[in-house]
Amino acid sequence: MKESLDHVVRFPRFVGQTNILPVNLAADEIVRLVESNARGIHFITNPSPPSSEWLALTNFECLGVHRRIAFVDCSLSEYEGLDLSDSERRLYDYLRQFVPYWTGPHVFPDSRVRSACIDTGYIGEVIDHARSKDWI
Repeated sequence: MKESLDHVVRFPRFVGQTNILPVNLAADEIVRLVESNARGIHFITNPSPPSSEWLALTNFECLGVHRRIAFVDCSLSEYEGLDLSDSERRLYDYLRQFVPYWTGPHVFPDSRVRSACIDTGYIGEVIDHARSKDWI
């Protein structure tokens, strides 16, 4: 089926959180561990990860495609069973690789990182950088 340029893509609702962390915060913490000769297991995670749905919606808005996305109230496995368009099928094939990250809460022991601001401004900066490198 040929899809028009204004075709709306249905997108499943995500539950849970996505534990993203700015790379500079992770790198700084790793350097501190190395410099202090730390031993053992240390968790370098986001102590307050954003919701997966907020993260998806914010990325769509920053990319300027949010008007072409329609969230449907179903899980990713239920989404697969819908009568998917070609672009929705490609989306499903890509998204299913990340199911463990988007389908529920992830609880890590206390992180060495105390604060990691993932907000709309941060997402916009990441997307601007990706565009400047022709990654998207």
